[in-house]
Amino acid sequence: MQETSTSPGTILQFRQDIEAQFRRHIREALDVALAEEIAVALGSDRHERTDQRRGYRNGTVERTLTTPEGTRTVMIPRGRIAGRDGETREFHSQLLPRYARRTREIDEAILGCYLGGVNSRRIRTALKPLLGERHLSKSAVSRIVGRLKTLFAT
Repeated sequence: MQETSTSPGTILQFRQDIEAQFRRHIREALDVALAEEIAVALGSDRHERTDQRRGYRNGTVERTLTTPEGTRTVMIPRGRIAGRDGETREFHSQLLPRYARRTREIDEAILGCYLGGVNSRRIRTALKPLLGERHLSKSAVSRIVGRLKTLFAT
């Protein structure tokens, strides 16, 4: 009977490859969901001309989003949607709201650190393994902690 041994380096490389595949698929799923969201809002698919069309696409905007897997760049579709009165308004994604730069998990990690007694200055250092080189600004940490304080004040 022949024994096969797997080196720790091989296992580590395998895990990294699997994680990269997951990240790629998650990003692709997000792109599909955003494309579907704007198609529903406009009433037509890309390059489709229908009577139900309620507006037009207007390119994309690049946004960075901090997730538990690190900081990612996401392309958010833009569009103009006509209202009943004929006025147009800008399309806003419900999946990724305006000005959202972090996922809920990141905000919860920040609040968990704060509730655990870490001061707001050291939260950035504590979350460096999670956030990587892109750290949170002092004002972002203060805003998140401020939301927590207002929840307890009411």
